[in-house]
Amino acid sequence: LQMSLLTESMPFISRASLRVDDCPTCMPAPIPSLSLKNIIGLSKLTSLDISGHFIASYENPFFILSGLAQLKALNIASCELTSLPSEIGTLRQLQTLNIAHNYLNSLPEAITQLDKLVSIEMSPISLSEDQQKFFDKRQLLIKSQ
Repeated sequence: LQMSLLTESMPFISRASLRVDDCPTCMPAPIPSLSLKNIIGLSKLTSLDISGHFIASYENPFFILSGLAQLKALNIASCELTSLPSEIGTLRQLQTLNIAHNYLNSLPEAITQLDKLVSIEMSPISLSEDQQKFFDKRQLLIKSQ
């Protein structure tokens, strides 16, 4: 779909912020893969909230991250994730990340590439020494859930 056709048929995607629940074609969870693919073209998107949706069932649900270079806030809480991809490190503008209430045991080392990250909400996770140094150096606000 071309972006103009997409914004005409779904006006909510022209916003800088998108909560998937705002999308009438995205309900109920799990999110249809077509809806995830539609997010790829939203290069100016700054906030994405797909919390509570079972995205872990898709083979590669994080393919959408590569096109979201302006993303500042990402909420993927309660998505039944068992891991985060290294592509998370490509979100160089990311300031807040919510990964709470998933099944994560660790974080990818790429998390240390998020130089603008100021807040992360997560369930207790084992951090590597480099990750702990990164979190300490950045004085990240870590909210444990």
